[in-house]
Amino acid sequence: MNVYRPLGVTILAIILIIAAALIIIVGTILVNSVLPSQYAEIALSQGITMYLIKADLFAPYILTVVGSEQNNINLWYGVFGCFIVYSGLYITSGIGLLYMKNWGRILAMILGVISIITGIFLFLTMSLFGLLIGILFLALGLATVVYLAGDVKYEFQ
Repeated sequence: MNVYRPLGVTILAIILIIAAALIIIVGTILVNSVLPSQYAEIALSQGITMYLIKADLFAPYILTVVGSEQNNINLWYGVFGCFIVYSGLYITSGIGLLYMKNWGRILAMILGVISIITGIFLFLTMSLFGLLIGILFLALGLATVVYLAGDVKYEFQ
């Protein structure tokens, strides 16, 4: 079955798949640089497992960062787990867009809204890193939502 796919959809799908790879790379760098070396390997091997077993892992540990070192380690387990989950969603959305599936378009739009919200929070940090990454998140999120909510939506199955 040959499906017409606009060039913009193809480019967006490739960008989402590349963004997923970058998220995994950045997550790995963060875990290796923030955690003590003896915990980094554990976080890399168990981050997604712990996140998927207990879906609310991320929230409780944000509130207890000021506590013990174990709470900080558990926070980074959750952060890395979130990176893995979000990168999986980006890859899934990119594949859905490549196959011109409406669920891929909807997932990409949801991820676009999440990117906009993340970009705003990063932009408000007022650090150079936050400003630059926040602008990237805002641009990607806005471009995704505006493009996929436009006339291209009629091309999806």
